[in-house]
Amino acid sequence: MKLCFMVLLPEVPLAGRKPKLPLSGVSEGAVCRALLSPQPEDRVRLCRQAILADPSLAIWVCACARQAAVRVADAESLFGWLADALHNLLAPLEQSSHDAVPLPSAQRKRLVDLLHSGLQTGALAAQIAHASLPQRADEARLAGYLSHAGAWAVWDDGREVGGEESLCAAALGFDEGPKIDALVAEASSALAAAARSPRSTKFDHKAIQADARQAAERWLQPGLEGALLPLVASAARRLRELENSFARAVEEEKLAALAEFAAGAGHEMNNPLAVISGRAQLLARHEADPERRRELALVHAQALRVHEMIADLMLFARPPQPRLETLDVASLLRQVAAETAQQLAGTRLRLTVDVENAIEVQGDRTQLAVAVRAVLDNAIEAMGESGELHISASANPGGQPAAVRIEIADTGPGFGADVRRHLFDPYFSGRSAGRGLGLGLSKCWRIISLHGGRVEVDSTPGKGSRFAIVLPVRPPIGSPAETA
Repeated sequence: MKLCFMVLLPEVPLAGRKPKLPLSGVSEGAVCRALLSPQPEDRVRLCRQAILADPSLAIWVCACARQAAVRVADAESLFGWLADALHNLLAPLEQSSHDAVPLPSAQRKRLVDLLHSGLQTGALAAQIAHASLPQRADEARLAGYLSHAGAWAVWDDGREVGGEESLCAAALGFDEGPKIDALVAEASSALAAAARSPRSTKFDHKAIQADARQAAERWLQPGLEGALLPLVASAARRLRELENSFARAVEEEKLAALAEFAAGAGHEMNNPLAVISGRAQLLARHEADPERRRELALVHAQALRVHEMIADLMLFARPPQPRLETLDVASLLRQVAAETAQQLAGTRLRLTVDVENAIEVQGDRTQLAVAVRAVLDNAIEAMGESGELHISASANPGGQPAAVRIEIADTGPGFGADVRRHLFDPYFSGRSAGRGLGLGLSKCWRIISLHGGRVEVDSTPGKGSRFAIVLPVRPPIGSPAETA
């Protein structure tokens, strides 16, 4: 019999072991397309197709989710999580051999048996779910696959399975998890009864068997002798890094140009404003009519308001250089959080803080507090009357260079790529996404840039936003902060 070749997925904890589960050639193609797809909705769709058609991949994904302590309310949440985490989950493949693993005949036979069992259980569980839990058919199919997790844990050596472990639906946090597990138990009992006496069953056992047989044959189609997935995973990661690097470079160049424009325009506009303000005061001094005096006072007040706006622009364009000191990030964030908590008193907005102790950076305490507060204010405005706001910080002292990461996540409406492109522009109005006018995020970007750091943004419409302030433990030599 000709050997067939397949990719082995990165190992996961399963039934007391850490097996490398096999990936079919068909699923490999779907995963590769998901890795390379630029659209999030396409990645989710491809992940859904691959998981629902492949018991081995489904078990691997659920085991990864459980290892990461991710609880998903439904199958769609699981597909979405996988679409976001796929690059990281497959990272170990980039260091492995690019050759697919040959599958001996003995392992092939065990795979056929496992595929038949899992596919039949999943198909029947989904069929039963259509009658009692029609909105949970995908979850029931997945739970049917997961009921065989213990057997898949020893697929490669054929040992007897002792104390088989099932990744049950309830363990993943599926809504209606216990009911879904009950559907799987019913499906398993029905399949066992059909094996003893097909006539006594209420479902078309032969049709389910035939469908499982065809699916198993597709699963076992010979793959390439040189595995494609590790190469695609590596290329997708490099492409993603290049895209992020290019986007950051373009954004920094654009904001630097805006800063130069603000500096020049502010200087030119201040001169006529001074004339307007001075003449209004002079006229008001010799005006006897109270109404006309009130109008001239209004002209003067509005001229001062424009002057203050220009001063803000000038501050964005030419801010004072940071005064570096060694500061404790945890202390800084708790101080800003305490001030923000007072602002949230009496509202339905909730703020939580999760900060490691003893995280130190070289920075300007006042400026960094302004930067963090700008992101918090932006999130509060985005969420409106209710929502949750979370601040966290972590350090990677072993990284090159060593850095501190401050994350601020909100449960607001989120925003798309159209808003993301202008998020740090001065006075950009993104009110449709909950963001308002002002220089808050612009000042945040400017301050963090002066400290040799960067601001990362991750947001999806309807799913909130996450801002990450990444600061080097010590600003690099030659940065504005270092040369101040």
